[in-house]
Amino acid sequence: MIHITKDRVDYVCKAVREHRVKLAPAQQAMVMDWTTAVTTLGLPSIPAGYE
Repeated sequence: MIHITKDRVDYVCKAVREHRVKLAPAQQAMVMDWTTAVTTLGLPSIPAGYE
């Protein structure tokens, strides 16, 4: 399933809020390529039905 931009951004922001990833690396990953930020940061795939 391909997630829209908002889902990817929200997912990364949630990971920052939950202290699963630091802010600076999350920002850098989003700037470099937001489409691969979740993978770049080593986060699990966005679950189906994520909102």
